[in-house]
Amino acid sequence: MKQNNTLSSIISVDITRYGAQVISGVGFLGAGIIVFKERKVSGLTTAVMMWNVTVIGLVIGMGFLTIAFVNLGATMVILVVAQVKRKNNRKKISLTLLLSNTEEQQTVTSPLYEKSESLLGKEEQIVSFIVENFKNKQVVKLTYYSKEDFWKSNLHAYFMNQGKIKSVVIETL
Repeated sequence: MKQNNTLSSIISVDITRYGAQVISGVGFLGAGIIVFKERKVSGLTTAVMMWNVTVIGLVIGMGFLTIAFVNLGATMVILVVAQVKRKNNRKKISLTLLLSNTEEQQTVTSPLYEKSESLLGKEEQIVSFIVENFKNKQVVKLTYYSKEDFWKSNLHAYFMNQGKIKSVVIETL
């Protein structure tokens, strides 16, 4: 193949620019994966892993196998540690329930404690259950440990389906 010397003196190729463009493009795709829904961010780990795998591929393509395998090993260790930590993470959730109809108060609070206890999973635990009486209202303060958010729990579904419960206030401690 014949090389054109005038053209080769004008056009120069910098191979590192390819990598920069690939990383930018995958970063843009990763940003599209990250979703903020119902006060929760999801897709963050997936986006980071897409970007990291892209970097590993580029490094292998450039011939730096040692760096690529060190990056791969570190990534695997970090993912395993994060998964173990996430499984062992418990939240302290405090609920304040507002009940009405004073004549029904006594029939509500005792079954409410028993039902709350039965709806909790095996690793969840009630810390306190306090009932305070006001004029024609009753306030129940329930504090418990849980691994999942209140919105995904059986307690949320139960409290939302009860006609006697007027409002639920949630605080994650």
